Amino acid sequence: WIVSDLAQMLEFVAVWATMALAFILPCAFLVELRRRQEGLTVLSWANALPLGLISFGVCVAAMSSLEFLFGIWPGAPPSEGAGTQVSSGDRAMVYDLSAALGNHPLAAASLEAALGPKVGAPAAVPIWQEGCLDTPGWVGADGQPCTGTDSYESYGWCENGGPTDDGTSWARTGANFENPEHNCCICGKKEYDQLAQAESLG
Repeated sequence: WIVSDLAQMLEFVAVWATMALAFILPCAFLVELRRRQEGLTVLSWANALPLGLISFGVCVAAMSSLEFLFGIWPGAPPSEGAGTQVSSGDRAMVYDLSAALGNHPLAAASLEAALGPKVGAPAAVPIWQEGCLDTPGWVGADGQPCTGTDSYESYGWCENGGPTDDGTSWARTGANFENPEHNCCICGKKEYDQLAQAESLG
């Protein structure tokens, strides 16, 4: 299609319609009416104002036509300020709205409130889990692993890097239960590893 920018085409049509309805046709009717009723010639001084408005309308429409033709002409030079390669009326795709809004705190807060957290953004890693790995293949004395189904985590025996104190949890740690606090990050393995490393260096 010869016209790739719908906004440019609409601007061209709107300028022609506006100039014709607002300047050219009314003033041309006035000049013709004076010629028939008053016998004035078209180029009479009395017709100076309507003729000037007709000239103005024709000039604006002609300039709009030239701009439109140069805009659709192949290899036409970009208009001033077209460094972004997005001319007037073109659509710009914004893939990251938060980046487009910049660092404005109110805009960022409003965006997150409206859209929720950014999709695909990694969740924050808890301090007790950061840099910690469960001992591979470890299970407790009753066969429960650290995490997953039927585990120390799912039963709530450990959370946030330590055993939970619900009256029975403390009995689930120690050598009788294969030391989950030494093998499961959720039970405190990170702290245990740090203490062991400090003792070995000391």
